[in-house]
Amino acid sequence: MTKTLQDYGLACHRPPSFDTLIYEAPVNLSVDNYFTGDCRVGAFTYMQYRCEFSNTRIGRFCSIADNLCCGPGRHYTHGLSTHPFMNDPADSTAKLSQYEPYRRIMGTRSFSLPEKIPRTIASPHVKIGNDVWIGKRVLIMGGVTIGDGAIIAAGAVVTKDVPPYAVVGGVPARVVKMRFSQGIIDQLLSLQWWNYDMAQVSNQVDYGRVEEVIEFMTDRIRLGQLSEYQPQAYKIVRNGTNYVVDRWYAATVAKSSAVENTQHAAIQTELVARENRRPLSAVA
Repeated sequence: MTKTLQDYGLACHRPPSFDTLIYEAPVNLSVDNYFTGDCRVGAFTYMQYRCEFSNTRIGRFCSIADNLCCGPGRHYTHGLSTHPFMNDPADSTAKLSQYEPYRRIMGTRSFSLPEKIPRTIASPHVKIGNDVWIGKRVLIMGGVTIGDGAIIAAGAVVTKDVPPYAVVGGVPARVVKMRFSQGIIDQLLSLQWWNYDMAQVSNQVDYGRVEEVIEFMTDRIRLGQLSEYQPQAYKIVRNGTNYVVDRWYAATVAKSSAVENTQHAAIQTELVARENRRPLSAVA
């Protein structure tokens, strides 16, 4: 029996564009989203359409609106031109080498760089914490870390790290306010509720009363009555028009160091999700 992406906890209207993706099930990647480089998505995160992620790690329970751009490409700015014809003999950016006029002008020799300018211009990693809400048409520059519980207003351009539980907006983005008092923020960061099995909490507390939830969960943890949530994590690799899924045991994307230290199972589960087939249905 052929399995689909949804059978592996990845809901989507059409398969997203990526070469390799690590995720915790379940996630909803909607439609027309693009992942390049080292990208990882935590459990229960969902996103809308036309988002672009480069070297981005996303925590659990994130809500991402459409047209987010994370880690946009960079260009050298100190030379004759910002165009990659000068320094990209592999034509990995412009992709014009099929045309003879472009091949004739492509740079094949190294060029001078000012001191402290790196030879690589790959976008640094973007780190998006847990329980982050990102509005429509947001741009997050490479190397930025978005703290747990933060909110990014629609249209913001984020050029600097965002503190946990901050609400930011504008161009460039600035802190508008904090979601809670510093005392509650400290308790939430200590609790890290997203690492626990919330099925053991739901319907027992009023989620609108944050301090009561913190007290309830803290007591249950102290008594050993609240277990950590351990979702199944997968590494999915594009193989032509199909995909191959590896199961990552005891991995957690929310705690990225754990993913680094795990060894995936060599089960090489075959997964058929051809792009020319009928679109996969999404989980609501």
